[in-house]
Amino acid sequence: MSTVGYWVDTNGLKKPNIISQDIFIFQLNPLTGNLIDNSEGLTRDELIEKCDAFKNGKFNTNYYYCTVLIAQDSWEIKDDYPW
Repeated sequence: MSTVGYWVDTNGLKKPNIISQDIFIFQLNPLTGNLIDNSEGLTRDELIEKCDAFKNGKFNTNYYYCTVLIAQDSWEIKDDYPW
C-alpha cells in the first residue's frame, strides 16, 4: 500500500523552515481518504510524546504526529505543544 504525503510551509520561504514549527506534514490514508488520520487511536499524550521524540533527534515518521496533534486540538497550537 502506498502513501502520499504533503508538506505545507505556513510562511513560505521565510525562516525557520523547520518541520513541526512552520512546516507540517499531511499524509493521505489510502484506506480512508483522510489527510489527517489518527487511525492508531493515540491519546493526546501519546501524540505529544511522538511529536517530541522527532524533535529530540529520533527522526522517523513521527513528524506526522505533530500535525495530527494540532488537528486534534482543533487547529490550535496549545501551550504544551512540544516546540
